[in-house]
Amino acid sequence: MCWELGVGSWECPFRRALDGITLATHAGVRWCVLLLIALLCLACQGQSAKLDDAQQSVDSVRATATTVVRGWLAGDLSDQFAGAAIERAYELSEQTRTDLTASPRLLADRRAASLTEDCEQLSRLLARLGASIHRGDHAAAQTALADIGAHAEPSTRATSGDAP
Repeated sequence: MCWELGVGSWECPFRRALDGITLATHAGVRWCVLLLIALLCLACQGQSAKLDDAQQSVDSVRATATTVVRGWLAGDLSDQFAGAAIERAYELSEQTRTDLTASPRLLADRRAASLTEDCEQLSRLLARLGASIHRGDHAAAQTALADIGAHAEPSTRATSGDAP
C-alpha cells in the first residue's frame, strides 16, 4: 500500500509498475509475451507433429516386425533374439498407442483415432508373433506376418483431422 509522505509529491512506485503502458515497455514483459506466443504456436503445430511421429512409429514397428520375422523364418536370427525384438516392437506399439490416447483433444482427431486402432491391431499381431516364435511355430509366424502386411496401409492417410 502506498501513501503520501507529505513531503513534496511522492509517486507510488507500485502504481507506476502496474500501469499497462509502462509494464509493456519493460524488456522482461516483452520476452514473456513473445514466449507465450511461441508456446501457443508450438501447441498448434504440436498435434500435427505428434500424429506424424505416431505414424512414423507405427510404420517403423511394422517394418521392424516384418524384417525380424523374415530373418527368423530364414534361420538368420535366433529364437531368443527374434523374440526379444518382437517384444520390444510390441512395447513401442503400446507406447505409441498410450501417447495417442493421453489427450482427449488428440484422440478426437480422426487421424489419431485411426492410428490408435492401427497400434491396437499391430500390438495384437505382435503378441501372436511373439508367441509363435516362443513356440517355434513357423507356420503361425508366417500367418501373422501375412496379417501384418495385410493391415499395412501406405502412407496416404489424410494429414488433417477434418478429412473423411
